[in-house]
Amino acid sequence: MLSCLGNTVYLASVHFDEENTAVAEDAEGYAWVGLRGPTKDNMTWSDGTPVDYTNWVADDGSFACYDGDCCSLMDGRSGKWYFTDCKRAEDDSLVEAVVCKATPV
Repeated sequence: MLSCLGNTVYLASVHFDEENTAVAEDAEGYAWVGLRGPTKDNMTWSDGTPVDYTNWVADDGSFACYDGDCCSLMDGRSGKWYFTDCKRAEDDSLVEAVVCKATPV
């Protein structure tokens, strides 16, 4: 399973357009970012920062979350985010990477 390692390293949080662009460039293909929760309206960043920016793709039905353990998957080509089951990380070769972000100590 792909993950970020370290006490001050988390899956990336994104708070504005320019940061989203930078994360997408790092992601290249499909990659996990640190937004997780039971519904799109009740997500939290893994680093504890506020959810003050989102970039969801228009729902086309290709990704979905049914079990209440939902994560955000970024398409590095478009910078758009998909809402999908977290367990997809274990089951799907589509996910190529994680994007990590260190917090200041």
